[in-house]
Amino acid sequence: MKLRIGEDKYTENDKEICEELNKRFKEVFTIEQCKVIVLGERKVNQAALEVFDIMREVKRHLLDLDVRMAVGPDGISLWVLKECAEELCLPLSIVSGRSLKTGDLPEIWKTANIVPIYKEGDRQEALNYRPVSLT
Repeated sequence: MKLRIGEDKYTENDKEICEELNKRFKEVFTIEQCKVIVLGERKVNQAALEVFDIMREVKRHLLDLDVRMAVGPDGISLWVLKECAEELCLPLSIVSGRSLKTGDLPEIWKTANIVPIYKEGDRQEALNYRPVSLT
């Protein structure tokens, strides 16, 4: 692949191509405003019930995974996640519950594998590609 990285400069270097595409994708990326939910103190029994509710939801989502989809940044196949749903639902529920309570997400959840998909026009122009997350 050959990509324009300046007025009259082109490159076939993978690292330079990635940097140019990343620069262009950042220019068109918009950050959506999202509401952070912070939960207050609870009674122990209520908290335990909520953990079980979260576990049920996490397990349902794990079992609904399409194993044909690409792996995420962690490299764990969706087949493994789906097959281990019973064993993974508790630890993932704990992490999810803490994230909901504190409003923080683990850094790995904020990353994605982005692939440039050609739209139309000159294939050597970075703006003629759109970023698509495989995760």
